[in-house]
Amino acid sequence: MSRLQQIELVPKYQPIVDLANPEQIHGYEATIQGKTRYGSFLPPVTLFHMAKDAKETISLDMKARTAAVQNAVSLMENQDSLLFVNCHGLSFQRGHLFEDLSQLRLPLHKIVLELTEQTRIQNLDLVQDELDMLRSQGMKLALDDFGTGFSNFWLVGALQPDYIKLDRSIIKQIDQSPLARRVIEGLIAFSAKVQTTIISEGIERKEQADVLKELGVPYGQGFYLGYPFMLESDKIHF
Repeated sequence: MSRLQQIELVPKYQPIVDLANPEQIHGYEATIQGKTRYGSFLPPVTLFHMAKDAKETISLDMKARTAAVQNAVSLMENQDSLLFVNCHGLSFQRGHLFEDLSQLRLPLHKIVLELTEQTRIQNLDLVQDELDMLRSQGMKLALDDFGTGFSNFWLVGALQPDYIKLDRSIIKQIDQSPLARRVIEGLIAFSAKVQTTIISEGIERKEQADVLKELGVPYGQGFYLGYPFMLESDKIHF
């Protein structure tokens, strides 16, 4: 028996806010953690390290994503906001994103699929076909961890994401470093050229939020703007 079969999947949700008006919620990023039978919680990295092979990783990833969507229905039903859900690179490239779209309890136009910028894409045609199908039904795409991986601007051109999420390492010293400001200014200009929207991750101080707002970054998330929280869970197991 897989160790994962003893684990309950518990989603957490972190607000993504309008930096010009932080009371305005643009969306929530869903992350998954595992709850053991002893009541302790496992972070996503630990949880996915428990998968014994690619097949189990993909299965866990789909179940985690489905749990995040299904559990967010009460949160999303009275809000004009989006749900950002993560996607493992293996699932993304093999077309295993959702087990059954007809069973999702949120419409696809409220879902944003997040792909890490560090994912190595080997079959671009398959990925684009899958995205075209989902986008035709309203789903959006975000490129996560932007600025930390190897593919950067190539992935933006290939996938044409609706959002690029700046990695926390880029904005860590944004209020103290003129170079960091120039990098953000360049990325804002780039995002306008390719018609995508920037979200800044990892905002932990007011000073960071103020500079990003001044520079024109529209949306942000981080502990300063709102901590991840849990909802009542349907106790979804692997």
